[in-house]
Amino acid sequence: MTQHMDAEGSTVACATTDDRYAFDALASLEDALASELRLLGDLATVLRRQRDAVAANDVEAVDDSTFATHRVLLTLGEARRRRRRVFELIKLSDTLPLSELVTELGDRATPALRQVCDELQAIAVVVTNEVATNRQLLRGAIASGDSLVRA
Repeated sequence: MTQHMDAEGSTVACATTDDRYAFDALASLEDALASELRLLGDLATVLRRQRDAVAANDVEAVDDSTFATHRVLLTLGEARRRRRRVFELIKLSDTLPLSELVTELGDRATPALRQVCDELQAIAVVVTNEVATNRQLLRGAIASGDSLVRA
């Protein structure tokens, strides 16, 4: 921040170019993380639909959910690449775990950025559990399908 006199002679604080650049980079980081959050939410929804389709023995819906999962994962990969580019702009290691981001940013971490980090970590746990559940269910479905074919 720099200080300047306005037309009336009052001192006003003005953002320097570096301050605006840092703010833009942090806003971009928040936006990138929010995109990842939305995509992980979408992935959790697709995984639940896949589980419902397997339970209903709906092969077409299972196929649809598999393709939807693939699309979300590709888009999520793009969002993570975007996050890494923003990390580089902010001079952070692109391998910095999300759990350490707020600590690493210190005072630069806005409340909104802190919140999106917390929500992103929480949804990552949800998606991990959804994947594990679906993996187990699909293995069971494949095993029972193999048993029927052999019979």
